[in-house]
Amino acid sequence: SDLNPAMTARITRDLDLMYVEVAKLLGLPGTAGKPLNLFWGKASIIICQDQDQFRLIEAQAFNQMTPPGVVGLCHCIGPKVFVNTFHDPDADNFASVLIHETVHGIMHRLITPARLPTWANEGFAEWVANQAVPGHVDSRRRPQGLDWIRRGGDIGHVMEMSYQNGTWPGENAVGYAVGYMLVDLLIDKNPREFANWVRSIKAGEEWRQAFTKQFGAEPGALAVRARQWFSTNDGS
Repeated sequence: SDLNPAMTARITRDLDLMYVEVAKLLGLPGTAGKPLNLFWGKASIIICQDQDQFRLIEAQAFNQMTPPGVVGLCHCIGPKVFVNTFHDPDADNFASVLIHETVHGIMHRLITPARLPTWANEGFAEWVANQAVPGHVDSRRRPQGLDWIRRGGDIGHVMEMSYQNGTWPGENAVGYAVGYMLVDLLIDKNPREFANWVRSIKAGEEWRQAFTKQFGAEPGALAVRARQWFSTNDGS
């Protein structure tokens, strides 16, 4: 990579601060004010010089073809975590993508590899990235999500999208926008319940059952609540 020492130091600081904030939100144990290291040794962060190098590494090291426009990916291989990105000249976009992908690695290592439902898995990564680079994700995702919801988009359908059946992220990647807004709404109103929900899923509970237990309502109620709220409110 062509990163200079100052930029490398900033990236390291931003990732460390993000890790501490995620640890606080999710209630990770720690000692001497430092949260438990979840990673198997350390997460490997690869920052390529350009998109061509990034796509070459994806093909040769991770055996997948990456479509143009993708800035970074997280690969969880057994206990190991690899984040591969390229140095996007847009500093805020580069930082938010790096944070987003690293969050996926943290979540893979949290308790068990069990995943949140796709909308929450991606929505939480976007939410954390927005905290780390204030307003960057929000300025891109929220206008799209608000417009889609107010034009009659089906939030419940987004909550059923998944990687496995190929429905994610939907037309114009609207799943990221809606997932981000749903997670933002949940954390804003119920941060403790959100953390407990995450931990329940990681401990093996089915996400819908865990949601009902932690929030006192079925997931469909979140879709209804979000539609009602965002029909007249821009923020959470």
